[in-house]
Amino acid sequence: MTVKSTYTPQSFELYQQLQPQTAYTYKLIQLPPELLSCIEAKSPLNIKSSRLKNDLTLVSQDKTWKLRQMDQTDTVLLMDCNVVPGSLVGLTNLPYEYELVSTKILIDVSKIPVYKGESSLSTMSTDIVTCSLSKLIDDTPISTEEFYKEWYEVGGCEINGCCFVIDDSLVTKFLHTFLTVVISSKIDYKSGILDLEKFSALLEPHGFIAEVSNTLFHKFCRLNSDHKYTIHNDKIAKWFGIQTLKSARSFDIDDFNLQWKNQFPNFYNVPLDVKMLRGHLYKTAGSSRISYLSESSLSSDIVQRIRELFKLASEWEIDDIAPYVQKFMINKKLETGLLKYAKVRKVGKSKIVCPR
Repeated sequence: MTVKSTYTPQSFELYQQLQPQTAYTYKLIQLPPELLSCIEAKSPLNIKSSRLKNDLTLVSQDKTWKLRQMDQTDTVLLMDCNVVPGSLVGLTNLPYEYELVSTKILIDVSKIPVYKGESSLSTMSTDIVTCSLSKLIDDTPISTEEFYKEWYEVGGCEINGCCFVIDDSLVTKFLHTFLTVVISSKIDYKSGILDLEKFSALLEPHGFIAEVSNTLFHKFCRLNSDHKYTIHNDKIAKWFGIQTLKSARSFDIDDFNLQWKNQFPNFYNVPLDVKMLRGHLYKTAGSSRISYLSESSLSSDIVQRIRELFKLASEWEIDDIAPYVQKFMINKKLETGLLKYAKVRKVGKSKIVCPR
């Protein structure tokens, strides 16, 4: 049998070795497809950095990319085949390039004061450093649209030019009042359209200023395809579930479900499932008990975090452990990434994660 090679050697005409102007510094940056689309559409782009870290991000109106320097020793040829087909325009040495990776960055609210009601404004210590919302946006390396989504999610609001995070107990009180007003207004809380301005006015006599109502409407309501707001009942149910988990060291699952349901205001009934609370609880191995677990209480180092999780429970269903480790599995499938730190075995239809 004779094998015939189809490889045809190629030669290129090299015009010049590129000599950068000494007055400028040139950087080679990889362009993800989404970023290239932004450039072609002439959408504004900005480079931002955190005051606490040296990380740089590139942001569009609604996307954030982390900028990472990649050193290299391989030869890199910068080509433009549209100028002279089959030819190289120039050649230069590129010891590194910048990689852009789509990333999710959280807003640091650790130093933002907590709002517990109007008394918080008059009793706030003069030692507390406050900042405006516009300054916080500038100091957070995240796109504007992503910032507002995250800002409402953490319960952030701006009052009299100062940023606050709404206290959990006030959020719970708001939901009780809001749902009671909705039901008494004979609006279907499962699918009814809400006039947010109207409900903001209805809630003011109950002690909820417009800024607080606006934040919590965005947190617990959703915009449908017709650009109308409806109540996001799953998020409300999840909120009450998390607050119930926080109220005791541990619960039997059946007892927890009963206490969870009892948190709701009268005549408000929505489906409940403990799976809704993944990322906020762990199950004690060999029992039917569950306990609250905040992701923020765990180590930021993946190896140490895995150890901490296995100290709490010797075995985890893969869907239960996922919210606590997913952010470390960059460009990897969850199960593949976990195999570096633990064992994954199949038990019936479930996948169980356990120590090596």
